[in-house]
Amino acid sequence: MQTMALWVLIAFVFGYFFHAIRGQNGFQKSLSFIVALTIPTILLRFVMEPEVAARIQLIELVRLTAFVLLLALVAFDLRVLRNAGRS
Repeated sequence: MQTMALWVLIAFVFGYFFHAIRGQNGFQKSLSFIVALTIPTILLRFVMEPEVAARIQLIELVRLTAFVLLLALVAFDLRVLRNAGRS
């Protein structure tokens, strides 16, 4: 339940601040969001668990990147393309 709440919270924050995130399209905005989200997380992991952090952090980074990129594509860029008359 805690993991699910975290993913919902990430999606909410990304959607709420989407207009304020740097970038011209969803891909650039999602990359900026991922960088802003992972840098503090990586630093915190290295402080808390330095020997385990590398492998776990890499897996979480890949999952987070895929989630935010799909969210940007489906929730925001797809709507922009439809409004422009593209499929």
